Amino acid sequence: PVRVRLSVTGARARLQVSNPLPTGRPRPDGLGSGLAGMQARAAQLGARLDAGPAGGDWVVDVRLGSGRPGLELPCGRTLGRMETA
Repeated sequence: PVRVRLSVTGARARLQVSNPLPTGRPRPDGLGSGLAGMQARAAQLGARLDAGPAGGDWVVDVRLGSGRPGLELPCGRTLGRMETA
């Protein structure tokens, strides 16, 4: 089972995704952009991305934000400011 955890505190956000490591050796299928694509997207947002095995899981951990309110994201939204619909 995949586990997803999202936490937002002020102008910081953290996304953690983990799932059990497969038994045996995984077979690369050559599709997608994998970790390199995730690293590139995280860098575009000024985020930090760490990925790798932890215990018996594969974990992807993304941290976004500097802690200062009002961090503007490329999508036009502002992290750390409440928006009303």
